[in-house]
Amino acid sequence: MCSVGILLPQCLWLADFGGNLLGIQLLGLTGYMFEHRLPLFTRALSLFHGWLPLLLVWLLVRLGYDKRAWSAWTVLATGSVLVCYFFTPPAGAHLANPNIPINLKLVNWTGNFLAGAGETLVLLYLLLASGDLFLQKLVRVMPTLHDKKRAVEISREIRQNISNYLFSVSLINIGLGLVVSGGLYFMGVPNAAMWGILVAVLNFVPYFGPVAGVIVLATVGLLTFDTLWKGLLPPAWYLLLHLLEANLITPVLLGRRFTLNPVVIFVSLIFWTWLWGVPGALLSVPILVSIKIICDRVPAMSPVSELFSR
Repeated sequence: MCSVGILLPQCLWLADFGGNLLGIQLLGLTGYMFEHRLPLFTRALSLFHGWLPLLLVWLLVRLGYDKRAWSAWTVLATGSVLVCYFFTPPAGAHLANPNIPINLKLVNWTGNFLAGAGETLVLLYLLLASGDLFLQKLVRVMPTLHDKKRAVEISREIRQNISNYLFSVSLINIGLGLVVSGGLYFMGVPNAAMWGILVAVLNFVPYFGPVAGVIVLATVGLLTFDTLWKGLLPPAWYLLLHLLEANLITPVLLGRRFTLNPVVIFVSLIFWTWLWGVPGALLSVPILVSIKIICDRVPAMSPVSELFSR
């Protein structure tokens, strides 16, 4: 399939690189390869363009051409164009270092993601190791006995409600993943269990998670089946189950206490994702629930609690 979309660009890159070796400027695709100010490792990352065209031609001769490749590559190319449009600088934009290829940002993003995951694990370990230390300090700074009791009650209520919330949401998402994977299995989608686990994990992230799940299953369906209507069955199945879960099952199981204003959830999701990345996206709703519980128990903050409610 990849041969359909990238064989010609790879050949053009190889021709341009050969021209630069001979001192002939052809297309300007490989000028950065001869920029001595760039680290050698950075330039070496692009050397796969040299052998990839040969591999693609060998694959076409050995395996033949699959008629599904054209439609599948069209879907992937459309997704790639959207990613480039939204996540790469526009033409003419000022860059800090214009000689560094944009695709190296993916390497930097991966490093940032791993660093954020490590920070999250360290913070989680420190919070678990501290036990009730922060609660004890909070009780100490409270001026009156009544305030001390209220602080302990609020802390226990937050812990109990967050536990109930996470347990209920985890149970709902596990059930959703099982039903989705079962449907995909009967449709003939390969690795149905893996896709069920993926959509279950994505469903923890409000709004963006289900959208990503639909896109992933649409890509899988179009790559698996020959006809368009069969390829759209997996995302349609997941979308139907998600709508049922979001509008019926979750409100019934969680009740009004955990039913939050969608606008507030979206703002919280954007803020915590910006502040803390993927862990922030997963923790945005639990943090919001904790704030709402505090507002429910403090009379002066009852208007904020009403604002957070649906």
